[in-house]
Amino acid sequence: MALMAIKGLGQALGAIYTLLLQWSQ
Repeated sequence: MALMAIKGLGQALGAIYTLLLQWSQ
């Protein structure tokens, strides 16, 4: 259960990070 939460959190952070990268360009 904790593993799934961490996995989901990681994917969310990855998506936000990608958006920020596209924004800054």
